[in-house]
Amino acid sequence: MSHTAGLPLKFQKEIQQYRAVYQNKNLRYVRNNQVFYWRFLSHLEDIGYRPRTVERYHVQLKMFLNWLGAASVRRVRKEQVEQYLLWFKNERQREAYTLRYVRQTLSVFFSFVMRYSRMTRNPAAGLRIRTHFPQPERIDVFSQPEVLMIVRKALQERGRLRRSNFPTEYSYCNAFYTLTMQYLMVKLMFSTGIRPCELVNVEV
Repeated sequence: MSHTAGLPLKFQKEIQQYRAVYQNKNLRYVRNNQVFYWRFLSHLEDIGYRPRTVERYHVQLKMFLNWLGAASVRRVRKEQVEQYLLWFKNERQREAYTLRYVRQTLSVFFSFVMRYSRMTRNPAAGLRIRTHFPQPERIDVFSQPEVLMIVRKALQERGRLRRSNFPTEYSYCNAFYTLTMQYLMVKLMFSTGIRPCELVNVEV
């Protein structure tokens, strides 16, 4: 089965093409940004990244390379990455968590470039993204007892499960698993502050 199953057909063909041509070749002196770009995407698939995740990397990196123009990715400096993130924030009006994801994408990409070229520093590593959003005058928050009650609710429901109430072992295990995942997700949101829209994109 192809690594690229689930991706657009044209995208699949291009990844396969660059994998076949450059997979076993020394990229140390490569100057073509597109070679690093497609080789990086094929590398993500080779190490088990999901098609949807590879597609997100594809979109973000394509936008960055278009912004970069003819400049070589091997010579990108920290200041250039900062300029790109500022451009991305101002022109695209993106939220803070999206900017963090873009920075992370670039950091992973440049780590790959460092591995196969003479680049010695990751220009996207350690960057801080400053954002400002208007805050409401009053913020309603849960009290500690309310938080504990919400977090424990799924566990309490799971504790009331009885095998005799389910027609099959599978349906019982599925209900047990679902309540366990609900508990873990709610606990993660309260303990880290992660938003639901961010939580659904967490890759395990």
